[in-house]
Amino acid sequence: MKCILQKFRVALIAMFAIPLVVHAQLDEQVPYQGDALLVNPNQTQEPVDGRVYRECDWPRMLSMIRDLEERIAGEVEVDTVYADYSFKEVVGTSQYRRYNCVVLRDSILSLQVAYDAVLAPRVYLDSAVILSDISAALSATFSGSGVEDSGFLWESDAALSNPVTGSSTGTTSPIADTLTALSPGAVIYFTAYAVKEGEYFYGDTLPLLTLPGITTQSADDFTVDAATLNASFDADSITGQGFIWGQQTDLSDGASVVADTTWG
Repeated sequence: MKCILQKFRVALIAMFAIPLVVHAQLDEQVPYQGDALLVNPNQTQEPVDGRVYRECDWPRMLSMIRDLEERIAGEVEVDTVYADYSFKEVVGTSQYRRYNCVVLRDSILSLQVAYDAVLAPRVYLDSAVILSDISAALSATFSGSGVEDSGFLWESDAALSNPVTGSSTGTTSPIADTLTALSPGAVIYFTAYAVKEGEYFYGDTLPLLTLPGITTQSADDFTVDAATLNASFDADSITGQGFIWGQQTDLSDGASVVADTTWG
């Protein structure tokens, strides 16, 4: 069977009602907005052998479609899948592949909306860096465009039902903040967010554990060869405790002992 690719005509086939996708408030990164081919595919009618054809710039419209398909695949990190937007028709011993201008136009509009959806911000949270018994450094990144604000939330409840909201970290990724005045040795849960068009997009919720708050106190009960060492700590979870002592200020010669009993 001989195959003929009609490159200069687009058949008027299957002209059923195709719902037009509403183009409202698409992200500025979405291409081809306002393109003349989307307003009017520039179709003209011509009778040929009793059939009506419509001609349009289908190669350019198909190029738009392929570009949008690749952009979407790139954003969601999958292989590009190219859809077939042609109609195939057998006439005698020849097979024709034709493109419908309206179908191509509506496919572009649909893909623009799909691309707009994947441009929504995605927030990626880093593990916290513990700085002290009461402080930690947070950092995160976000993708997408049109971010109006960002920041961090945290509290002791993993559900973040009543979180503390940090200061705004701006509209540019990456973002960072330092938490202070935390409880020593406590588990804190935190997340990051990005705001676009008034909608909040959140990252995962991660935990951090601050260092125990330890206070070393003066030794007492001195004897010729002994003394009592004293300290206190504040922490939710301690698996061991003890003392280190030596004659060097940096305790490089230090000896250690485990303290089995803890007093409040």
